Amino acid sequence: MFLRMKYLPVVIIIVIFFSNFGCYENSLSEEQINYDLLPELSITIVNEIRESEEFMPGRLQKLIVTKDGSLIVSDWGNMSIVQFNNDGSFKRIIAEEGNGPGELKTFFTIFDSRRDTLLVGYAGISEQKDIFIHQEIENSYFYNHTVSEEIVNRSLITIMETAPGFGYFARIEDPISNRSENLFNPPIFKSEVLVVVDATGEVISDTLHVLKAPSTVFIEAENGAVTPIGTPPFRSRDQIKYLKEGKYLIARSADGKIQIFDKNHNLLEEIVLDVKKRPISEIDLDYQLRNLPEQFHDELKNRAPGTKPVFTDAWGSEDHFLLQLDNSERGSKMVLINRDGEPVGKFNLSQFDMVQKLKDRRIYTLHKDQESGHSIRIYEVII
Repeated sequence: MFLRMKYLPVVIIIVIFFSNFGCYENSLSEEQINYDLLPELSITIVNEIRESEEFMPGRLQKLIVTKDGSLIVSDWGNMSIVQFNNDGSFKRIIAEEGNGPGELKTFFTIFDSRRDTLLVGYAGISEQKDIFIHQEIENSYFYNHTVSEEIVNRSLITIMETAPGFGYFARIEDPISNRSENLFNPPIFKSEVLVVVDATGEVISDTLHVLKAPSTVFIEAENGAVTPIGTPPFRSRDQIKYLKEGKYLIARSADGKIQIFDKNHNLLEEIVLDVKKRPISEIDLDYQLRNLPEQFHDELKNRAPGTKPVFTDAWGSEDHFLLQLDNSERGSKMVLINRDGEPVGKFNLSQFDMVQKLKDRRIYTLHKDQESGHSIRIYEVII
């Protein structure tokens, strides 16, 4: 009895400690975001640009929303760039296929510099870009001149997004420095250097950020040939998006971070999302690999993580961030959060919707349904 009384205070302290520790764990779990428990948000289609007398969509590739709300879309099926007014009505064809000045010669991509300039880029033996200038009277873009530069260095420069000031964000990958002696067991992620280039591809601001991108998996065939088979499912690259007034965001999927930078590339804010882990099922893996030959599935599945990333892509507006979580047969899971990183709610988009822009609570997508055809959709999230 004496011994029990002697150690009773110690026992009480231990009990209190573990009781408080349990409360602490509960408080942490309450702060952690559980996507499954978020309220369901409603979305509505406020406008859809479909086939019409003026517009016969083919393979829509990229959508640009200009400052006044006009829409510019690139179409690989018809080899054209088409403009619509802010109400969705047809405006004009900016460029069509051809071999003359300002005509589209091969597969291309478009970038809005937000300085009244539209950049059209091509890939090939030489890097050629056509410059279209905005004319206020017509409120449209017209061909102005072409710039080109022979690729003479070993680095592969890929323009990603418009940069503040003058230039474009681009990622640089050096094929030689990225070669690994262990080609068939590469690191999970490789590093890509983010720079700013001008229209010719010349670097004007070097090594601003380092981005993560999933490493490509290679296999060796029986004849000794080395074949790339893709990247493991649920491994996403870091994304960069221009916002407004010179600000831009970097969405670091692997780290669950959203970073906001100013025009001088200084970090203004960083949101780190603490999200409850979501396990990956065999059904999830099969869906992600559905378009690849079955003989490659096991190799890629073995390199997949055990849990899903916090997000796979992100977009920002004045008051909100939009997170894309993953894709399934039921569509794309989306979550809306405020600028403080607090969740507002969740909703689903169609599996055919490719998000292009978030403006206020409006989501601009390219709806790519192979059966019904491609269209431009504008959704609004109802809060």
